[in-house]
Amino acid sequence: MAAHVRLFDPDGSHVRHGGAPDLPESYVRAIDGLSIGPQAGSCGTAAFTRKPVIVGDIATDPLWNDYRAVALESDLRACWSTPIFDSEGRVLGTFAMYFRAPGLPNQSHLKLIDISAHIAAIAITKHRAEEEIRRLGR
Repeated sequence: MAAHVRLFDPDGSHVRHGGAPDLPESYVRAIDGLSIGPQAGSCGTAAFTRKPVIVGDIATDPLWNDYRAVALESDLRACWSTPIFDSEGRVLGTFAMYFRAPGLPNQSHLKLIDISAHIAAIAITKHRAEEEIRRLGR
């Protein structure tokens, strides 16, 4: 399992790499900055629809048509993504779990995803507030 946090770009139509220590660097570079949309992999679709997106098999799911090759080259076979929201309901990004074998989440996975997205929201909000304070202090 590998986790990936992607951040919503200020332009409102792309997601950028936030953190993914266990994903291949080539994969992270290939998907950084991709557009969100109704068929934009798990993360781009989750950001677009504002709903969790569970893909049990990247090799066959139509949401991955445009990204399938790069995912399979990195031995990624399942991706479950959920939007990360701030306290006002704005999308900050997405939290995803990737797996090297096809599969669907159980209740424990869903709880872990929910907790992780909440923690990510706190961290992103805090980081952005600190950046704004630094920017205004110059």
